[in-house]
Amino acid sequence: MSLTFRSLQPSDSDLLIHYFQSLDYSHHQEWKTCYCSFYHSTCTMEEWISRSERGENETITRKSIQNGNMKGFLAFENNQVVGWLNANHYHAYLRLIGDIKPYIKSPQTAVAICFVIHPDYRGKGIARQLLSFAIESLKAQGYETLLGLPRDSPNHPEVRYRGTFHMFDEAGFTPVFHHEDLRIYMKSLKNDDAK
Repeated sequence: MSLTFRSLQPSDSDLLIHYFQSLDYSHHQEWKTCYCSFYHSTCTMEEWISRSERGENETITRKSIQNGNMKGFLAFENNQVVGWLNANHYHAYLRLIGDIKPYIKSPQTAVAICFVIHPDYRGKGIARQLLSFAIESLKAQGYETLLGLPRDSPNHPEVRYRGTFHMFDEAGFTPVFHHEDLRIYMKSLKNDDAK
């Protein structure tokens, strides 16, 4: 398997939208209309459901990519997208700011929140490689800290779209919060102490 990785570009809106649309959501039908926009919103769950039913999330995500507000990283094999990581400045995740604010130690803090790996490529370490690529890219962009918010439940493996505890441990992150199946991890990206 020969993989390549790169940052999402404003010209990638069709590419990423098509990738989302090509996936099987039989395990969670409501995810089909998310387009990775849930954590970027502040609407109530009732508004979210209504917005999803009307197909608004596709339009919102497309515009967010085109204007450079949605950021992240893509994994390719043979020029086909096989993985996506939604990673951006913490300000971009409006729904999460209240939860992560106590752990923001630098204004240059990014969050890695959503890994979407093609079903045929799961279990091959692509999420780990995307995270590694993101760490180096965000560090080069001047970010000082990266947060991860994985959930890991043996009874609900679908929640691992945020990554796994082991993956963040392996990448040198430090757990700073733990409650049931949720952890918040932090990694310094500063040159003097980044691992």
